[in-house]
Order: sequence, then C-alpha cells, then structure tokens
Amino acid sequence: MQLIHEASHNLISQNYKINNFFGSWLTSFLVGVNFEGYTSGHKSHHSSVSTPEEPEADSEKYVTVDFKNVRIYFLFLKDLLGITALKIFFDYGNNKSGEKFSTKVNFLSSKKIFFLLKLSIVQLLILALFKFNFFYYLFFWLYPAMGPHMFLMRIRGIAEHGLSKQMSYLVTSPAEGMYFTRSFLTKVNTYEYFNILNIVEKLLIGSFSVHYHHEHHLNARIPYYNLKKFHKLIKDKIIKKVKVPIYEKGYFSAALKTVLVPESELTYKFY
Repeated sequence: MQLIHEASHNLISQNYKINNFFGSWLTSFLVGVNFEGYTSGHKSHHSSVSTPEEPEADSEKYVTVDFKNVRIYFLFLKDLLGITALKIFFDYGNNKSGEKFSTKVNFLSSKKIFFLLKLSIVQLLILALFKFNFFYYLFFWLYPAMGPHMFLMRIRGIAEHGLSKQMSYLVTSPAEGMYFTRSFLTKVNTYEYFNILNIVEKLLIGSFSVHYHHEHHLNARIPYYNLKKFHKLIKDKIIKKVKVPIYEKGYFSAALKTVLVPESELTYKFY
C-alpha cells in the first residue's frame, strides 16, 4: 500500500507509463486496489484533508476518535471482519472520480469490468503461488489485507488526522487540516522505554517513512527516501510555529491520547 501511495504521487518513476504500470500491475492489483481510483481519491484527500469535502474512504478511518464510545469498537470489528474493506472496494476504489457507484450503468461500466478482469488475472497468479490451495490463499493473503490491515489503517487514520477531533475543533479548510496532521516515531518525540514499539509500528504501519506524515502533507512531491532529510530541515520551524502536538511518540499512543490544549492556543496562523 505504501508503494501504491508513492506511485499515486508519480514518485516511482519520472516515466508516466512505468510509474502507472508499477502502481497497477506490480502493487495495486496484488491487494485488490484500483490504482486509477486510488490516485484520484488520494489527490482529493490532500486537497481537502480533514474537511467535510474529504473522500469518505479517508475520513471514515477517523470518523470517531473517542475510545470511551462503544461505536469505535464496532468499527474495529467491521475492520477485522473485512466489511470496511469491501465497502471501500465498491464505493471508492473502482472508479476514476472516487465517487460512489450511484447507478447500475456505472456499477457495470466497461472500465470496472476491465479492472475486475485484470485484478482476477493477478489474483489467479497469486493463488497459483499457493498451489491453488484456496484455504491458504484466503487466510494468508486475502484476510490479512481485508481484516488486520484495515484495523491498522484505522489506528493510522486516527493518529495522523484525528487530532482536530480529539481537540473538538472543526476543520473548515485544507490549510487547517494540514496544520493538524501529525508525524510519529521521530527523534523529536518517540517511545522512551519501549523502543520495541518503534520497530513494530514502523513495520506494521509506518513503512517507507510514511510516519513523517506532517512533512508529506507539506510537500507531497518529496519521495519517501527524502522525507527524513526534509524533516531535519524544517522540524525546528514546525516546533516553533505549530502550537498543537504535531510530533507524537507513535501511532497507538497518539490514537489513544486525550488531547487537552487551551482555547487560547487555538488562535494561530495556518501555513
């Protein structure tokens, strides 16, 4: 998924065809994602992050951040059962605009059928690698992508973009949304006594330097291997300017955190 993300920003290759071939055949189709739909939706995520205009496939990840509310545990259950993945698959990942399929014509469009055909070819190749043992394919390939992965992505969504909701602040502009986007596992702030959590969270969630997420939203044209360098260049300015806790220890600690910031510190100039 992180490599799909890089390809959606045209950061795999300067050659558009090579970049899209990698983003489709070598990554997206492996995990049931339509690269064209993902790219369109992800661009909308960047242009309207944390606002009411953000695509539902992104905002749904942090639709609630309150761990005292039983609703969030039902959402976790939906994630683990694969229901969230199926909903996103049909609502968002299979069309160019990222909008929901609203008519039967759209649902049965030639583009969607062509996507499903290409997806089926790739999945059959993966099934062949499992020697056509459907049980192994289901529990060691499909379910991890549709279940645990979606649970981890909800934790990631709450951590990266749930800060404003944790503060009960209504974001009304992309500039505000970018301001409230958090980064994790940096030298600015990290787990002090549980360094093993750094390894675990980077492995499960923050691979390919995606944990420098505030920096990524400041400049999405920077490839993952240069985000750390960018972070070093601007972190002091960010710490000085941003009055809310942008640099958190890790994903799980940020998701579970109760953020208390004085009202007076909510008056600031956005980027």
